[in-house]
Amino acid sequence: MATSIPASTPSISVLIKAVTSKYNEIKSDDEKPLDTTEGIFTLKDKYLNAKISDDTLRRLLGLKSGYKSVRKFTLDVLSQFVGYADWEDFNAHCSDTDGVQSYINTQKATIVSAKLSIGDRVELSWLPDRRCVLEYKGKNKYEVMEIHNSNTLAVSDTLCFSTITIGKPIQADNLVKNGVSYQGVVLGKKDGISYAKVN
Repeated sequence: MATSIPASTPSISVLIKAVTSKYNEIKSDDEKPLDTTEGIFTLKDKYLNAKISDDTLRRLLGLKSGYKSVRKFTLDVLSQFVGYADWEDFNAHCSDTDGVQSYINTQKATIVSAKLSIGDRVELSWLPDRRCVLEYKGKNKYEVMEIHNSNTLAVSDTLCFSTITIGKPIQADNLVKNGVSYQGVVLGKKDGISYAKVN
């Protein structure tokens, strides 16, 4: 069993939304929201009863950048907080539930193609378990370098789009597969893109 989970895993974002909702339901009127230092301390010290660092919670809640993976222990604790046995139980719920919503990061991060350099790589993920790495080729064009759990895209496919916004689907034009051109493709059609990072 893996001891750490990639931060790009789509269901982590769903878990964070569930944690935020649960905290808002149970906190008292005089307790601060989770986008404050006081709120982080309240969640950690009053409700979690587990050794999770303040910095870990800040990163997960989008208040601090710079993490590539999350310890399974942390995800187990947060899953238990929202009513599940552990991370696997929460993940199974996400896979089995029709209509589960992606978490929209409060920073609404946007990647703009025009600001990228040729050769930049963008890592994306969307529900239920789709992940891919695209390489920017210029003029809004990307090539698929890696793809996981998708029947829509394949390595070496190319597609064109101008922006990526967390929580929104990507509507790409000019999909080319094996030399055949298609009008386009939508990634994350129902719940939007849950993770996007330029590497």
